[in-house]
Amino acid sequence: MKEEILTTTLRKVGLTESETKVYLAILELGSSSKTDIIRESKIASSKLYEVTDKLIEKGLCSIIIKDGVKYFSAALPSTIKNYLKHKKEELAKEELILDKILPTLEKINNDSKNKVKIETFIGWKGMDTAYNVLLNNAKKGEEVFIIGAGIGENEQKLELFFTKHGRIAFEKDLKIRVIFNENSRNYVDQIENNIKIRYDKKFLFSNTSTEITILDKYTGLLIKRSEPIILLINDIETSKSFKNYFNALWNIAKK
Repeated sequence: MKEEILTTTLRKVGLTESETKVYLAILELGSSSKTDIIRESKIASSKLYEVTDKLIEKGLCSIIIKDGVKYFSAALPSTIKNYLKHKKEELAKEELILDKILPTLEKINNDSKNKVKIETFIGWKGMDTAYNVLLNNAKKGEEVFIIGAGIGENEQKLELFFTKHGRIAFEKDLKIRVIFNENSRNYVDQIENNIKIRYDKKFLFSNTSTEITILDKYTGLLIKRSEPIILLINDIETSKSFKNYFNALWNIAKK
C-alpha cells in the first residue's frame, strides 16, 4: 500500500511509470549498477539508459563511474520540489507563448466555422456512417426535422435501417417531426410498430426520391436508390434555410 501511494504521487508530479520504478529502485538500493536496478525495478534492460537519461534531465539521478562501470545514484527526495518548481517556471513561459498566439488560433477557428463542409456517403454502410454522425452530434432533447420521408427503391432495407436509427433517436429523447410521403402510410405504421413509438408526423407529396434531415448545423440529403447516396452538409445557414422550408410545408401538410 505504501509503495502504491509513492508510485501514484510520483506519477502525479510528472514522472512516467518507468521513471518512477527506476527512481524508487535507485533510492532503495543506493549507488547501483545497471544489473541491480533492472532486477529491482523490473524494467526492460533495453530501456534503462533511456529512463536514467530522463531522470538525469529532471535532476533526479546522477552517474558515477567506478573501475569503468556506471553506477547510478538517486538525488535527494527534496530535489523533487526543485523539479516541480522548474516545471512551474516552464509552464509559465509556455502560457506566455500561448497568450501571444491565441488570437491567431481563435481566428483560424472562427474562419473554419464559417466554411461549408460537404461530405458524400455512398451505399448502405456509407448511409449508416452519415446517420451515426448526425445522431452522435445530437444533444439530448434536440429538435429534428425531416422532409420527404418514405419508401425508396428498397423499402425493406429502409424500414430496417430507420427502425434501428429511430430507436437510437428516441433513446436520445430527440424531438422528431416528420413530413412523410402520402404513399408511405403503411411503411410508417410498420416502423412505428417496430420501435413502439409514434412519430409527430404529417403527410405531403405523393412520392419523393429524396429525403431531407435537418439537425442543428447539419443537413442530410438522402437519395433513396437501391444503393443510397447521402450528402451531409455541415453549415448552420443551410440548416436554417431548410428549417424554414420545413415549417412552411408543415403548415400545409395533412395528418
